Amino acid sequence: MPSTKSYPIYDLHCDLPSYLARYKHADPLDGEAIGCAVPHLRQGNVQLQVMVLFTPDIPDSAAFGLQQARAYRKLLTDHPAHFQALFDSAGQADLTPSATVKAVAAIESANGFCNSADSLAEAFRKLEAISALTGPLLYISLTHSYENRFGGPSGSKVGLKADGEELLEYLDGRKTAIDLSHASDAQGRDILNYIDRRALDIPVIASHSNYRPVWDHPRNLPEDLADAIITRRGLIGVNFLRRFLHDENSAAIRDHLQYALARGGEDAVAFGADYFYEPEVPDPDYQPLYWPEHRNASRYPAIVQALRAAFSKAQLEKLCYRNAANFIQRIWGE
Repeated sequence: MPSTKSYPIYDLHCDLPSYLARYKHADPLDGEAIGCAVPHLRQGNVQLQVMVLFTPDIPDSAAFGLQQARAYRKLLTDHPAHFQALFDSAGQADLTPSATVKAVAAIESANGFCNSADSLAEAFRKLEAISALTGPLLYISLTHSYENRFGGPSGSKVGLKADGEELLEYLDGRKTAIDLSHASDAQGRDILNYIDRRALDIPVIASHSNYRPVWDHPRNLPEDLADAIITRRGLIGVNFLRRFLHDENSAAIRDHLQYALARGGEDAVAFGADYFYEPEVPDPDYQPLYWPEHRNASRYPAIVQALRAAFSKAQLEKLCYRNAANFIQRIWGE
């Protein structure tokens, strides 16, 4: 087997745009600040990084979403030696290997383009203004940690709301996936049922989620939603946050992945590490946020090396990059 250092990594989720937009001191080259800083990405052989516009439940959340879109565009403009847009000027995904990290944007919570008082027409105009800056969006989630006008978050009993249905109608045929990572179980099931009932053309993923039968946390996917994403040829990115992996077992990445493979998910597994600016979560109950083995993106070679005993070369290649590449080529290569 070749060295795991040779495996390119396609990671489905980091919060670099919100860090850059929110803090004047933010520097994408500062490896001390955030786990997805440039030095870590390069040391980890990350060749594609999905960068989410993360918007908490704040007043004028759509303005912050647009601010992040501008920060994302500036990142690509100011650091061409390190980043290159995944999509070319014709909107085609370019996955050919390069010396730079391929970047693509996504939206975590529809609050990022829709304030509570906006009409949906206004919200969709704001969404289009964001994508004009970022290029095509790989995925959108309806919620983050709080209930909003589109649906309920993980741990909630609130499902898909009427505005969420309208957003799904808007996404039909646009190639942007719907992300179930922060959806309540009810919202996730309602989304799938609505897509099927209306015969909508919307890919389904969970960009940064683990598996509840392995570690019982409401942010992790229940069996039926994981199975549905697998059946729909989606992606499930394993999340590195300790509280979603296991409170006592740092090797639980292996257990989550073995569960996925046992459910038929060999072609769905991916990485979705979820690196963000850690001082935003000072609560001691959440510390440490990551096990030391997963502390930043530079750890990817060691993470993959630790998985070699449990998974075949073909399975590791699918996990590291091939599944995500196949998904992108299937959705965006047509």
